[in-house]
Amino acid sequence: MAGGLAGSAIVGYVLSRTTGLPGAGKDVGNWSEPLGLAALFIEGCIVALALYRLFMLRPARLGDNQVR
Repeated sequence: MAGGLAGSAIVGYVLSRTTGLPGAGKDVGNWSEPLGLAALFIEGCIVALALYRLFMLRPARLGDNQVR
């Protein structure tokens, strides 16, 4: 859930810097704002941790590594 929220914040940031959002067009092209870059870094870390948790820590299914 946290990964999805952070991912949607990243998408919103990218949209606000590329095409602009309704009523907020003055940030188009402003990629070097320090707080925005820090937020992207933290949100990227959260997405990476969520993906790690989702794919690497799930229990192994029966039959995947059984010796026959």
